[in-house]
Amino acid sequence: MLTYQMVRKLFPSARGVADDEMVFHSVFVHPYQQVEKGLFVPLADGKTELKLAIEHGAIATLWPEQTELPRYVPNPLPVFFVSSPFEALKAILQTYMESNRVENDTMTKFYLTIDVPHRIAENHTYDIALMNELQQLEQKWFSVQRKEGSEPSW
Repeated sequence: MLTYQMVRKLFPSARGVADDEMVFHSVFVHPYQQVEKGLFVPLADGKTELKLAIEHGAIATLWPEQTELPRYVPNPLPVFFVSSPFEALKAILQTYMESNRVENDTMTKFYLTIDVPHRIAENHTYDIALMNELQQLEQKWFSVQRKEGSEPSW
């Protein structure tokens, strides 16, 4: 499983509860994705998305260091400040794949798909290049899972 400690090692600038025993069952980019114990990665309007992500299971988030954190964010929520959430996501995925941390056959699930029609209906847009890179990350993740004999996580 991906742990708080692994993420904190990558991104030492953080606030909120520092719990080295915390594990993330999922990492997700779409705020409407229902998850259990998730690390949220905001890729568009973080201020709007973060509230939704917390409602859908986020227990921590990455946050662009140049963007003010919304006032509604609970003080205990772990927030890792990064220069680019997308680049941070790539670093997390790479670190996790290299760590090979499979404990009790449990792996952190990476939800790297954004429901584009849903987002368009809300008048949000994503850069096509970003969508393509997300798709490449997802394929990379699935290929690693297949090598390890696991079912791809959706």
